[in-house]
Amino acid sequence: MQGLINTGYVFQEGFLLVMIISARIVPVVQLVPYLGGKATPQVVKMGISLCLALLLMPLVWQTKDALPNSPPALAVIIAKEVLVGMTIGFVGALVFEALRIAGQIMDTTRGQNMATAMVPQLPERVSLSADVLLQLGIAIFLIIGGHRVLISALLISYKAVPVHVLPDAATTTQAAALIAELFGASFTVALLMAFPVVASVLLAELVLALINKSAPNVNVFFLGMPLKAMIGLFALMVSLESIINLMISESLFELRALSALLESLAP
Repeated sequence: MQGLINTGYVFQEGFLLVMIISARIVPVVQLVPYLGGKATPQVVKMGISLCLALLLMPLVWQTKDALPNSPPALAVIIAKEVLVGMTIGFVGALVFEALRIAGQIMDTTRGQNMATAMVPQLPERVSLSADVLLQLGIAIFLIIGGHRVLISALLISYKAVPVHVLPDAATTTQAAALIAELFGASFTVALLMAFPVVASVLLAELVLALINKSAPNVNVFFLGMPLKAMIGLFALMVSLESIINLMISESLFELRALSALLESLAP
């Protein structure tokens, strides 16, 4: 009888620990496009989160005795875990947001932003160039093993910010500063990705303006719409290798910066 009671107690502790671990993992799975997205059923995403939680349980099992017993304190711990997971997931998704923004800028410059597509990994419709760049970015990110860097950062986070420890003000400030820096850098990267297309289209606009000045009878507006679309597409194809290299370097930089921050916070 005593053995059954002990078994039930261990099962209860294990179930509680899995729930707390999942509170950090679920936001990561929900935010990064290559682990889920809108097209992936919630059951599948919860299954991925549960599998990762079970794999991580031995890493945090020794901290189970330090967890509080009161429901309010447990609620605070779970809320903290959700915030940590959102931070990791946000950083992991930044480079894909940069690709989406770059595609939107390209199509707006080319005058093709009216054509949109439903991207499975995003909750809203995006332009066609944004769709192509996002899908290509996800494929290349998985090929180079970027998802392993994210999972490594997730593992480090449990050593840096254990489940039973609330981060202090200095830790929170340092994390917020890093997120703000990476968020600003993602916009810079998006502009750099879109620059070749934007510059090519603006140059075409200048040529059309000169044509209109020298030959006012030429209908430059209707001539320019397909011309800008073709020039922008050609510039995108020419600069695609540079965009991919920039995406790879930025994504790995962001995840390594997050890992370095977590390692510096580890006791």
